[in-house]
Amino acid sequence: MRGRTLTDKRTHVRWPIRCGLLLTLLLLSALIAPAAGATPSRADQAQAPAQAQSPRIALAQGNAQLKHSPTGHMDITFDTVERVAHTSTFMDGLPQNGVAVALVVRGTCNELGGVLWRGVPFQADANGKVVDFRVKFDHVQGAPTGSTVVIQTIAGNGEPRNGYNLACGTVFSTLPTGPEIKGGVNLGPVPGEKNGNVVGAATLTENNGSLNVNYHVSGLEPNTTHAAAIHLGNCTWRSYVLYDLPQLNADGNGNASNSITINNAQPLPTTSDQSWYIAVDYNSTLNRDSFLTVSCGDVAVS
Repeated sequence: MRGRTLTDKRTHVRWPIRCGLLLTLLLLSALIAPAAGATPSRADQAQAPAQAQSPRIALAQGNAQLKHSPTGHMDITFDTVERVAHTSTFMDGLPQNGVAVALVVRGTCNELGGVLWRGVPFQADANGKVVDFRVKFDHVQGAPTGSTVVIQTIAGNGEPRNGYNLACGTVFSTLPTGPEIKGGVNLGPVPGEKNGNVVGAATLTENNGSLNVNYHVSGLEPNTTHAAAIHLGNCTWRSYVLYDLPQLNADGNGNASNSITINNAQPLPTTSDQSWYIAVDYNSTLNRDSFLTVSCGDVAVS
């Protein structure tokens, strides 16, 4: 009797303990299962392939501020006793391999007057640059301070415009007293010349492989047509045409605008290794061997 009683007591004690352990394990399993990742519902499974197939749309924005072209500067020293002047010329955006000459004239860039003295012809390189072209002038009549310098074309080498005024500026001095005058001139717009101060802006939007370009300018000769293009390089170091843009047709006030969408376009440049610029040409058709640029703007990408 004593043995059976002891066995019954042990059985009654173990059964509640085992049930409690089993319930605890079941509760823990229910809590742990969702954290490890539940089986996706049918709705989730149906949406997953659609999300994976959605195309990625790359967006990039660029802009360019178009300014007069060509530009540059000239350093000048003038000995008022010996009547000798030294000049050193730097320019960007000239016609490729084009020939030009600097003239000191009366008047202003808005209203050019007669020639006081004439420089020596110089030639741009294949990028339309002139770097440190030096000239010595003897027997100069009158100090050049306050006079106007104009850069004028000489026809030839793809340049059909003879005597066209490319750039202009007023001579300033950094040493107004003494026997020597040092100064220079910043060469820029020629408002008195047709197409002499063409300015504007352009926006470039890249969207999933397409490039939308919108551009507008003012200051063109009224009722004229001008070629435009996106080039590789920049307004200081110019290169070949990347994309032709639709022509600009100036209205009676010299304003013009246009746009284009280029499919399968190259991505907008985002590194210093590559760069683009937009240029407006003097002519209605672009001469790819000698760009006659009247306005230029580097493309900045954001």
